[in-house]
Amino acid sequence: EILGVVDEEEIEETIEIIPPEVCPSCGTKLILDGAHLFCENTLSCKPQLIKNIVHYAGRNAMNIEGLSGKTAEKLFEDLDIRHVSSLYTLTKEELIALDKIKEKKAQNLLDAIEDSRKRPLHSFLYALGIPNVGISTARDLEQTFKTLDKIIEAPLEELIQVDDVGEIVAESIMTFFASETIREEIEKLLEQVEIVYEEDKIEDSPFTGKIVVLTGSMEKFKRKDAQERLLTLGAKVTSSVSKNTDYVIYGAEAGSKLTKAQKLGVETLSEEEFLTIIGEHHE
Repeated sequence: EILGVVDEEEIEETIEIIPPEVCPSCGTKLILDGAHLFCENTLSCKPQLIKNIVHYAGRNAMNIEGLSGKTAEKLFEDLDIRHVSSLYTLTKEELIALDKIKEKKAQNLLDAIEDSRKRPLHSFLYALGIPNVGISTARDLEQTFKTLDKIIEAPLEELIQVDDVGEIVAESIMTFFASETIREEIEKLLEQVEIVYEEDKIEDSPFTGKIVVLTGSMEKFKRKDAQERLLTLGAKVTSSVSKNTDYVIYGAEAGSKLTKAQKLGVETLSEEEFLTIIGEHHE
C-alpha cells in the first residue's frame, strides 16, 4: 500500500534502520529471504517454540493428544522447556505442580507422549516443521528415500526428483538439515523416538491418481484430516488450482481457488458431496 511520497527535506531527517544480524531471542544468525528476515532455529528459539511444540504434537505429526497451546505455554514459562526433545523427560510431579493441570490430565498427557515414541517417518518429518514441507511432501520424501539419514544427506539433484519438490522446497530441506542446532536437536529426539518407514497403503477409490485441492472451512473435517484421508485414497493433494487439477473440494467461505476452478472448468465438490463419495466407497 502506497501512503504517499516523502519529501527530500523529510528524507534528511529520517533515521536509517539497521536490520539485526542475529535473532534477539536465541542469537541464531538471521536469514534474509526477499524483504524478510527469518530465524531458522525453529526447534529451540523461544518465540517459535510454543508454536512448534503444538505443531510437533499435532495429529498428523507426533499425535500427542492434549498438548494444547495453553499447556505448551505453561511448559515453556513454568518448566523452562526450551527444546521439543525435553517433552520426553517430563514427569507427573512436574505437570501436577503446574496451575490447572490435575493428576488425570497430567497422566493422560504423559501417556500420549509415551505413545509418540514410535511414529512413521513422514509424521516425524512433518513434526520437525521444515519450511515448505507439508504432510503430503513428507509422505513423498518417505516413499522415495525410506530413511531419515538418506533424506538429510540427499543432494538437490535427488530431492527435485520427488513429486512436487522443486528447487525452492529442495533448498528449504537442505538448509534446514544443514543447521547444526537443528541436527543436534534431531539427535536428541532420536534418542527418545523410534522412526519407522511406513509404505503407503493406498485404497482404490474415485480419487486414486487424481490431483485435488481443498479450499474453505470444512464442518465435518479439519483441513489436515481431510488431506490425510485423501492421501489414503490415493489422491495427490496440492495447494494451487491449475488446468491439471482434477477436483476442488470446497467448504464454507471458499474464495479465489473455487472461482478459478469454475473458470477453468475443474470439477468441484462440496464437503457433503465429498463425504457422500467416501461413504459410497466404504459401503
